[in-house]
Amino acid sequence: MIRHALNRKALRAYIKKEDANWFAKAAKRRKRLLALGLFKERSSIWSSAKPAFMLLQSNKCAFCERPFTGPDESRIEMDLEHFRPKGAVAAWTPPPGANPYPAALGDASPKGYFWLAYDPANYAAACKICNSDYKGACFPIAGRRCDRPAGAVRLAAEQPYLVYPIGTADDDPEALITFTGTIARPVAPDGPRHARAALIIDFFGLNKRDQLHIQRAETIERFGKALIAVANGAAAPADHTYVAEIRNPLIPHAACLRAFKRLWDQDEPAARRLFDACREMLAKRLVDPTAKGLGVGLG
Repeated sequence: MIRHALNRKALRAYIKKEDANWFAKAAKRRKRLLALGLFKERSSIWSSAKPAFMLLQSNKCAFCERPFTGPDESRIEMDLEHFRPKGAVAAWTPPPGANPYPAALGDASPKGYFWLAYDPANYAAACKICNSDYKGACFPIAGRRCDRPAGAVRLAAEQPYLVYPIGTADDDPEALITFTGTIARPVAPDGPRHARAALIIDFFGLNKRDQLHIQRAETIERFGKALIAVANGAAAPADHTYVAEIRNPLIPHAACLRAFKRLWDQDEPAARRLFDACREMLAKRLVDPTAKGLGVGLG
């Protein structure tokens, strides 16, 4: 997960490009929901905002960084995710064997955050696995849940565990979560930031999804080859291009790659061992595509 830069003017313009009247429609719908005091609708207008967030997020899922495919397919395989659920909020139960968190993760809410249903600041593009299979209607918090329309200050007081990766209103995800090889782990060794990162990792199954480990390993292999070629003095122009692009947010699983590059700079032998382990894992996957437990780390 990485932070995506937010240009509100450009975002608004792109949504209006899809539907010139989107914001007027959204305001009308929001007014109706405020009068009702809950989310209840038979239709939606969110599809018009999807392309704007796909573009903003470099065509990747906001939470797992899994890349979407082409524009037409992406409209089907991704959702315009409501960060805070627009309808009833369910209590989240940590999976067996999850990291220990504080006992209180927020009560369920029958009404949810209905007033944010048409607020683009509550949107993100997410793959259906993250949005439907993992997140669903859950939104764990450490504080007290808002049960009526509230602004940014009161919402922040909820102390949400999940991090909103668009713009700078929330923590930088890479300050919370890093990677050792293909395995996500908290940056902080303990304390509230450790608990927040550990929960996010478990909440979205970031270490349980073999597809993510494979894609992270492929990214490490691709750029690791270039790093090794440059270090060995045998680099082609394309190798230097790859190395120069490591900070590019367009790269799938950029947070994982950046963590690998930091390890390379600090401990090149360890990074080379991870690179070899990634290549070995990918080779095994070619032999047995059904192989499980493919995460690659150190130790």
